[in-house]
Amino acid sequence: KQLNFIFQLTINHFFIYLTNFNLLKLINLKTDFLKLVAFILFLVVQTNGFSQMRSADQEPFVPGELIVKIDKKIDQTRLFNNLPAAYNFRLAQELSPFINAWLVTFNPQQVDQMVALRMVQQVEGILVAQNNHFVQMREVPNDPQLNQQWHHLNDGTGGTADADIDTDEAWEITTGGTNALGHDIVVCILEGVNFSHVDLVDNHWINTAEIPGNGIDDDGNGYIDDIHGWNVGNNSGVLTGSPTGHGTSVAGMIGAKGNNGVGVVGANWNVKMLNVQGYNLTEASVIAAYNYPLTLRQKYNQTNGAEGAFVVATNASWGIDNANPANYPIWCGFYNTLGAQGILNCGATTNANLNVDVSGDMPTACSSPYMVGVGRSDRNDNFAGGYGLTTINFAAPGINVRTTSDGNNYTTTTGTSFASPLTAGVVALLYAIPCTTFMTTVLANPQQGADLVLEALMEGVDQKPQLENFFVAGGRINAKNSMDLLMENNCNSCARPTQLTANDILENTTTITFNLVNTATNYTIYYRIVGQTAWSNLSANNSPFNLTNLTSCANYEYYINATCPEGLSDNTAIFNFRTKGCGACLDESYCLSQRTNDPVASFVIHSPSNLNATISNFIRADNWGASLDAAYVFGEMVLVNDGSATPTLACNPLTNSSQINGKIAVAQRGSCDFSSKAFNAQTAGAIALIIINNQVNAPAALGAGTNAGNVTIPVVMITQAQGANLLTALQNNQTSTALLGKQNEWIQSFEIANETFNTGNNNGYTGAIETDIDLIIGANYPFTLTSGQNGPQLAQYSRIWLDNNQNGVFEANELLYDQNNALTGVLNGQITIPETALEGLTRMRVQMVYQGYGSAALPGVCGNFQSGETEDYCVNVTTELSIIENNRHTFVLYPNPSTGQINIVTDLNELVSVKIFDAIGKEIFQIAINSNNQIIDLSHLSDGLYIVQSKTLNGFIKTDKLILRK
Repeated sequence: KQLNFIFQLTINHFFIYLTNFNLLKLINLKTDFLKLVAFILFLVVQTNGFSQMRSADQEPFVPGELIVKIDKKIDQTRLFNNLPAAYNFRLAQELSPFINAWLVTFNPQQVDQMVALRMVQQVEGILVAQNNHFVQMREVPNDPQLNQQWHHLNDGTGGTADADIDTDEAWEITTGGTNALGHDIVVCILEGVNFSHVDLVDNHWINTAEIPGNGIDDDGNGYIDDIHGWNVGNNSGVLTGSPTGHGTSVAGMIGAKGNNGVGVVGANWNVKMLNVQGYNLTEASVIAAYNYPLTLRQKYNQTNGAEGAFVVATNASWGIDNANPANYPIWCGFYNTLGAQGILNCGATTNANLNVDVSGDMPTACSSPYMVGVGRSDRNDNFAGGYGLTTINFAAPGINVRTTSDGNNYTTTTGTSFASPLTAGVVALLYAIPCTTFMTTVLANPQQGADLVLEALMEGVDQKPQLENFFVAGGRINAKNSMDLLMENNCNSCARPTQLTANDILENTTTITFNLVNTATNYTIYYRIVGQTAWSNLSANNSPFNLTNLTSCANYEYYINATCPEGLSDNTAIFNFRTKGCGACLDESYCLSQRTNDPVASFVIHSPSNLNATISNFIRADNWGASLDAAYVFGEMVLVNDGSATPTLACNPLTNSSQINGKIAVAQRGSCDFSSKAFNAQTAGAIALIIINNQVNAPAALGAGTNAGNVTIPVVMITQAQGANLLTALQNNQTSTALLGKQNEWIQSFEIANETFNTGNNNGYTGAIETDIDLIIGANYPFTLTSGQNGPQLAQYSRIWLDNNQNGVFEANELLYDQNNALTGVLNGQITIPETALEGLTRMRVQMVYQGYGSAALPGVCGNFQSGETEDYCVNVTTELSIIENNRHTFVLYPNPSTGQINIVTDLNELVSVKIFDAIGKEIFQIAINSNNQIIDLSHLSDGLYIVQSKTLNGFIKTDKLILRK
């Protein structure tokens, strides 16, 4: 029976994959050199026309080198015959026979670089010429733990092979988020996730077509109040998070937010993750769980993206070891149903060392090509756990990978549970390629789109000898290889315009600038106010191009495509701009305060002053105790006493618990195991333990000991030399304080003029928060600033500026508040609006910094600082409150600006009519007001400037401007 099962399974897989894919294994030709050449060729194809080339100081280049594209009809041997021989122009290297691209060298000592470039541009037969620019990684995120994510970075750190999946190179093309049509790309995670994690919350999918809590299926998809996903256990949209934290780590592999200065990054910087949970691994509940993403994608397909969700992948990091898929025909068959709608389904195969071809597994042994079975690999491309030459598609990094964990923490973990979601994340990343033609195929035939992506995944693997006889594709996934294959086979040959910028020159005019495409004959610019359905478009034959007759103070979005003799290019990504007319706060180009560069986990001694220093050389506890990367502890250091003949070793219960409680304990190394020392200190109430090495050689690691599983405080060891002076200070009863761990501070909330802004942690800078605050010239305004931190409160220093003259620059005389010295706790202060301040919308800057790094120097108003946060607010400076009144009637309109709902208050008991006009005078609608305080819903209107006109029955009229910003 078992042999019959193996035979049937092998034959089934053979014909399924033979039908869907060409599974001839690729020879891995993508060496580092060829990758570099491919990238240079990409630059050549995308290069600008001569008149658009940037100046030399903007684009660093290799002196004495150019890249050219040559007409194939020209005799290349005579190409430079008419140029001065002393300049020594020559064809040094053929870069691409396909497009006839060459590297040209010359003598930079004889001729200036830009002169040489202009000379070569004039040579007959040279189609394109450019400097050979230095290539730098452009799209590498600033997430501080990225360097611990070996599966992303192309450097082979920690291993003998380069075993990452080249996501860093794929990010040069796209970082994920939306498809070429601008629609959100969605991955469904089939288990609970704690999306409150700071690195996940921004990428949590929201069903915007559903109204929360009204008990109605607003979007008609068969699910009531499914705001973030579905719970098949209680048949509701109530999600309960991740009971074990497993799902939180899974989500981080797919889409931990990229480039946010926090933690780690997933395969996508931006992607929407929806959640289905509550199943109990019965076959019925599994089908119910998969049905939810299927419903959303089907609706997307049926409406060409107008409704539903563009779900491209699901992830199941669970399964049944040794299960015979023949016993699960409905479950296995459902993957074909999902695939028909364009959904690929990633499954984590068994972690046991099993040949799934023989042992079976659910769901990864299902014969459907739309169940993608994934094994796990390490830094050296060795695999562990399940495999199968006919069942498991490929391996993916899943051993000692860095990802998110519960409680805003991070973890290094192992399992196919994490290789599978990494693959699902790569699927989502591939759907983000900037190819309209690919998305046209996907919309017309969703199943074909899924086939194309899976084929690119299979053919793009890095072939590895140690994997080829164990996995169908014979290797480990490679995001960049697969992206190149998908684009090569499905993208239009007419290049897209690049380097798009928008410059608002007038309230109703914006200049669009872009790099020209060599073969393009025309360009079409599509634009609309954000929130509107229809796109307007204009034809352009050059750059820059002016968009005119725009609405003042409105948020616009735009994209461009090019028309070439060979056809229409793919659309560019969608970009945004805001027209002028909003006031100085939004119109002026204020300097942006730099995001903080919070230090890595460290040990800083704050006192006594002669010890004030950062200890850079310390050893952390090895996989036990609290993580230093999660938070920090701050406090007084106290030497332990265990009552023995060697009391500072802490090998016995401590006798000075009253002095240790709430403090950082300090002990010497000695002979007992480290976890016992830590447990004794923890039992005494210590918040951390510092061990001073008192032997010549330090251990390689603080390995787990008897009580390691019970220790919850952070533990580190410092060197004998670094600890000598500290030990002396403590023995002399000197008060010594220290900060241990990863520090981070931010403005938690700011209150002024009876308004409170709970902004939380924004990674160092929050720009242009729009408010409805009126600040009267000459008036005093108390404020309250509350700091937030990932540990105990530390002393902070705050300042406030107001751009009184509205020139876009914070000048020295515009500093309204200076705290003068750093303090701990909530800050209460007061500002006075100067008599010289101009009326209108202007920017107020609030800065809070931490100064505990041994330097009293404060950053400038635009400067860098190590820890803290800066927030900008748009406030209305005025001589009176925004109450519109004359001798006929009083009319109060608030809030203004509004997010979509306004209150109208009048002192009349008679009927008042109100009309709303757009910025060019067109009447939008009219409403009768029969209450002294009536709410009007304007959420259906687009962002922008409107005119509100009130009229009494006696004919008295008053008008005011209203700004909508949703």
